[in-house]
Amino acid sequence: MKKPLIICLILMFCLSSFVIVNPVECENTKSSAQRVVLAQFFTNAGCDPCVGSTKAISRLADEYKTQLAVLEYHVNTTSYEDPFIIDDCEETWDYYAPCDKFWEVKGTPDMFFDGVIEEGGGDEEDRYDTFKADIEYELGIEAYYNICVTSEINGNIGKVVANIEKIKEPGVGNLKVKFVIFEDNISFEGHNGIKIQRFVVRNALPSSDLTSSVTKTFAIQNDWNQDELGVVVYVQSDDTQAVERTGTHYFYHHNIFQASICKFGVSLTSDENSKDVGSGGTATFDINMKNMMSATETYGISLEKTFPSGWDASYTACTGSMCYSNPSTITLSLNETAEIEIDVVSSADSQPNDSGSVMLTVVSHTNPYVKSSIFLKTTILSGPTQPTLTFKSASATSITISWSKNTDSNFNRYEIHMSTSYGFTPSNTTLVKTITNQNTVSWEVTGLTENTEYYFKLRVYDTNSQYSDSNEINAKTSKTETEGGRGGIPGFDAGMIIFALGIIFMFRKRFFR
Repeated sequence: MKKPLIICLILMFCLSSFVIVNPVECENTKSSAQRVVLAQFFTNAGCDPCVGSTKAISRLADEYKTQLAVLEYHVNTTSYEDPFIIDDCEETWDYYAPCDKFWEVKGTPDMFFDGVIEEGGGDEEDRYDTFKADIEYELGIEAYYNICVTSEINGNIGKVVANIEKIKEPGVGNLKVKFVIFEDNISFEGHNGIKIQRFVVRNALPSSDLTSSVTKTFAIQNDWNQDELGVVVYVQSDDTQAVERTGTHYFYHHNIFQASICKFGVSLTSDENSKDVGSGGTATFDINMKNMMSATETYGISLEKTFPSGWDASYTACTGSMCYSNPSTITLSLNETAEIEIDVVSSADSQPNDSGSVMLTVVSHTNPYVKSSIFLKTTILSGPTQPTLTFKSASATSITISWSKNTDSNFNRYEIHMSTSYGFTPSNTTLVKTITNQNTVSWEVTGLTENTEYYFKLRVYDTNSQYSDSNEINAKTSKTETEGGRGGIPGFDAGMIIFALGIIFMFRKRFFR
């Protein structure tokens, strides 16, 4: 009775010891972005009431720098012939305040912050305080997007590339990416006495549907100062909402969810902006940096990382024959280039489709508007379907296991791994069998020690060298039976027989004399 009970207890222990190891889950670090407020200022160089707003927004631009993108649209509201009036400016103003719907005559100054806060004119200090309060309010709203912009000029052609990463859902539709080319610090004294024209809109490029990457090119006119050219890129909803300002005067509100401002002067270009690697693999990106300013310039370099746990990145910058590891600055002469290599290293326990990103930014030390950013993404390749491993049978010197068949089209091989330690990691030392036949779904592992517990895992590889591990199971080899069919102390059964015969002999001798 005792022997069957012991066997049952052993079986219960073995069955309860089968373990399924769940994949390690890595939480991605949330992306973040500096909030940038867009101020769209509709004015005219002959508009006297615009002076206060002009001076106030110029002061605020110098104060907030790249956290405030300013665009100055010169529109036709006076008899003064403003040389900076273009059709793009008139069309943008009509976008907010269409004459055929709400206005018979519109007037300047007219200011919009992020497409939803509208302000009129006033004296400089009053406008400064009011605009500053509007900017602070908008800066308090979390950024919905991260916009990386890199730009370059080749001859009379400009090129702008915007990489856009969504941080959170804006909750509206009809989203567009818009590009506006501006020229800053134009020396021109208007009828209103303003001598330097700031952030003057030169070209509003056709908008595009919101995607992760948008590229625009445009022609540069001969009278534009390339050293002062810049671009504002912003994400805006073309959905409209009529909002009353005064009396019967209404405006259309069009939400702007993020903006970016930079001046041409330095470019960052790469043949690839995204790469796929295996778990523990390294993605290498090669970036060309070019100084397009009119003189030697020093740039600050930063690398912002958004990674799962265990990932990291580093970079090397090379100019001429000299290379530097993770430099914080780099100095380039006119039209000099540098090669920047970024290595993104994933962790060995990364799961399929895990992803991480870096944003490389270079900023001029003398002019913070002269900057360029490039967004690079690394994704872990999707590995084979995870197999399920089960125990089939055992003998004194072998254990047979079976598994679910892999049906992936890029199957490469099965690997059976075995250890005498629970929770082991498959390696070359634990490998006991490699099987290249995809249809094989069981195997007998032989040459084992009797009455010993073993642990097994199945690893499946695909043709991309990606792999998936099965659950871990344990099984125990049986114990060799002794003579007589029962386990126990050798010679025990024979001794018991001799003992019994001796008792019988004594019994008969005593009672049957």
